[in-house]
Amino acid sequence: MLNIVKYEIFKVLRNKRFVFFTMVVPLGFWIFLAQTMEPNQTEYHDQFLVWLATLATTFATVGSGINTLSTRVARSKPYIRKVLVTTPYSPAKFIIVTALVQVLLNLVIEFVIIAFGMIFYGLHFSMDLFATELILLYSSVFYVLLGICLGFIFDVVTLQTISFPLYVLVMSTTITSVGFFHVPEFMTYVQRIFPGYYTNQAIASLTNPATLMTNLLIIMGYLVLVAVIAYFVYRYKSNGAVRETA
Repeated sequence: MLNIVKYEIFKVLRNKRFVFFTMVVPLGFWIFLAQTMEPNQTEYHDQFLVWLATLATTFATVGSGINTLSTRVARSKPYIRKVLVTTPYSPAKFIIVTALVQVLLNLVIEFVIIAFGMIFYGLHFSMDLFATELILLYSSVFYVLLGICLGFIFDVVTLQTISFPLYVLVMSTTITSVGFFHVPEFMTYVQRIFPGYYTNQAIASLTNPATLMTNLLIIMGYLVLVAVIAYFVYRYKSNGAVRETA
């Protein structure tokens, strides 16, 4: 399995579309916000940079699951069909390997974003920043599993049509009134339905272990739910593929 993971990681990193949408675009968004929202008070400068790093990481990891991974899975369906017919490859193994590859890629994305902030904006690495990035990596598993589901449900053409509007919709449930950005109060009630809200609450409660653990457990519930859905979607679609092949 290790060889498969290494092969898939290097294959994806050679994909210019992946690099553009998960690294170049979020960093461009960082530069835009740094130019337009820099606080006048110097005492907020470090907090602002951490907020930028958090937001850029969120944009990148959500997009890597919903946009790039879903399309990659959709394109791989003919190959997966052959694997299902000729090998004992299990649904659980496919989901685990695919998710592991994407989470490791998200780790690379986080490293690039943090390095960019440190080199060009003087971002200070701290334990709070480290904990924040760990929480974002943990919550990114939800969007990875969601991307797997989307890739099996839709074809490439459909995904190219719906993935960006879906991405914008998901981001609207993820960006909460934490840090230097505020959303209308009524939106917070809608956002409570989605895991992004609890990710932000976990980040905001780093100094409160009880609240932090509660939010992490809620996120875990979302991960289990979407993992179960991904498993049954895989089984349903793979059984259909086997019948078509037969």
